[in-house]
Amino acid sequence: GQAENTIVLFMSDNGPVDVAGNRAMGIWTNAGKNPPHTEDWNLRNPGGLIGRKGEVWDNGIRSPLLVRWPGKIKPGIRKQPAGVEDVLPTLLDLAQIPKEKQPDHLPFSGRSFRASLENADFADERDIFRVATGGPGLPRGIIPDARTLDYASLHVILRSGAYKFHQLPVGLTRLYNMENDPGEKNDLSKKMPEHTASMAARCRARWDGTAKRNRIFQMRQLKINNAEQVRRTWAIPVLQPQRVAGKIRARDFGGGVKGFRLPGDRVDYLVEVQMPLTVSFVVEGKGFDRCAPLNLLVDGQPVECIRRTEDKIEFGSAALRAGNMPLSLLVPDDAKAGSANGEVLRLTLHVAQ
Repeated sequence: GQAENTIVLFMSDNGPVDVAGNRAMGIWTNAGKNPPHTEDWNLRNPGGLIGRKGEVWDNGIRSPLLVRWPGKIKPGIRKQPAGVEDVLPTLLDLAQIPKEKQPDHLPFSGRSFRASLENADFADERDIFRVATGGPGLPRGIIPDARTLDYASLHVILRSGAYKFHQLPVGLTRLYNMENDPGEKNDLSKKMPEHTASMAARCRARWDGTAKRNRIFQMRQLKINNAEQVRRTWAIPVLQPQRVAGKIRARDFGGGVKGFRLPGDRVDYLVEVQMPLTVSFVVEGKGFDRCAPLNLLVDGQPVECIRRTEDKIEFGSAALRAGNMPLSLLVPDDAKAGSANGEVLRLTLHVAQ
């Protein structure tokens, strides 16, 4: 008996990925000849859009959104673009939950599209901003300070009404009318220079504002909240180093941080500690008997290596003070090169008994 009193939203994940020979393929530009795709790609991309998951061509960021509220929202298509950040403000608006009854939160990035749901002809010129997280133009790794990034090296877009502006990572710009040209094939930037310049300025302003707040791309490495939890072990997410140096590669699926064959190979992490404690360290992975000697630094100080086998390195203990503590796995500059790569799959901190 609650169907007419329930708002239902249906969404999907964004963007397909083509895989050939177990390698992901992608197209980041519609200029020139496109590389061949598999038959599976053609089945999953019936619209023939360009780009793929993680990129900011529409094939990477466009996804369906269906909203159902019987008796309140009339069926039909709405032309107004909306972003995922608009969903929460919209639901709060439809459910009539005033700000004073909401939990404390940072300012919303999006805003309600209730007016569009209630009136199919309504449209506004809201700006939707996106940064590529795949393909050329993505900022690689965890960026300690987004303000240090070169804007010209990024692939970013701004969608406003029917138009979509691209800032490509090669100093080029593009403008498309997405209602008439959803495949992003007909560049209008030369035909509409004033509109292109206006969207370019707003796109840059959105990036500058985001970078200035310096919240983008930052992921907490590890928080040892030992003032709140009693635990014997803590694990660092090895695939999220703050910095890498040398010939280091990260395998996102089914792997870890690979390299450590050559002097200078290094990964840096940052641990946030609530209360001082003493821990020992265990590194698990592959190829430790063939890679170069692997050292551990805690707050810049070396930790003694107790035992090393093909798949495990045990280090001694170190005292962690409260606050931010840097940790590094590295091959010393004066070390002898290994015969093969090593791969770190896990880095575990064991609280001293």
